[in-house]
Amino acid sequence: MHLIASSHARWQPRVVEAVLGTNDPVLVAEALTQAVDAALGVPIVAARFYEPGAGVVVGLDLADGRSVVAKVHRATFTPFEHLVTIARVQADLVVAGVPAPAPLAGPLVLGDGWLTIEEYRGGDTADGYDPVVRRGMASALHDFINAARPHAHGSQLGSWLGEPVIDDLWPEPHDLRFDFPSTAAGAEWIDDAARAARATLVAATLPDVVGHLDWRVQNLAFADRTVSAVYDWDSVALGPEAAVVGSASVIHPVDWRLEQPDPLPTLDQLDGFVADYEAARGATFDDDEREVLTAAQRWIASYGARCQHSDNLLGMFPNVDHSKGWPRLLRQLLDR
Repeated sequence: MHLIASSHARWQPRVVEAVLGTNDPVLVAEALTQAVDAALGVPIVAARFYEPGAGVVVGLDLADGRSVVAKVHRATFTPFEHLVTIARVQADLVVAGVPAPAPLAGPLVLGDGWLTIEEYRGGDTADGYDPVVRRGMASALHDFINAARPHAHGSQLGSWLGEPVIDDLWPEPHDLRFDFPSTAAGAEWIDDAARAARATLVAATLPDVVGHLDWRVQNLAFADRTVSAVYDWDSVALGPEAAVVGSASVIHPVDWRLEQPDPLPTLDQLDGFVADYEAARGATFDDDEREVLTAAQRWIASYGARCQHSDNLLGMFPNVDHSKGWPRLLRQLLDR
């Protein structure tokens, strides 16, 4: 099986090695082939894509004509119980009519991680800056949250904020390339913004919903500019509805594979997503919800800025203008 890495994968070899113990493409292919074959009992005939990121994602064609997506998760980052609960939510949402790929197997042990397998629904990419696409994404997120409401109580899903393990503020970064402790110099303003936002979010008393915390065009597929598939299910977690929407408003148009100089939305585009969601919801957010929504936007932008600051100081992506992107958006949000 030939695995084709995405263009940004060269920056993330530690993910593969941390989970599978090797970066050798032949050994990685063998490990994934054997694991998927054993789990499904069907030979693999071709690979569609291979993308190491927070985990390792592979699209595969099977001998019986089906296509599947296999994802390897770092055990130290994504707990087993979290993945088990996500599979239950995912299966229920398939029945509810949400365009969710049906889970097929897992989580199963693979190396120092977990393997999950789901159907591949296919679909097209879309322009997240297109107001029609944005409106559809906001409406689909509302449908997702409504369908998942039965799982919001007594769930094993983790909190969207994550457990603070760095300076009593930051959760474990989602990518192994980020090093917050060694890149603290110059990031004080980011930490201050994040601390204020986190304090507001921790003090909030709004009820939790089940939300998808990486709701952006790269993790969705489309048919005629309408959402036709939802991927990246390990991003499902608990949080207030306003926080889930605030998070999505910040990231909704982003596809990191395009390597744009500054893919993050303008404030008008960000506000447009919130307004589109309120239209789908049939009600505007009240003052308490607005406070949480704003704090969530600042928290996500702070985390992104902290990651970008780490990349800058460690010399990652040397051709990137690190005054743009997350720092730009965070400053704009703080100045409102």
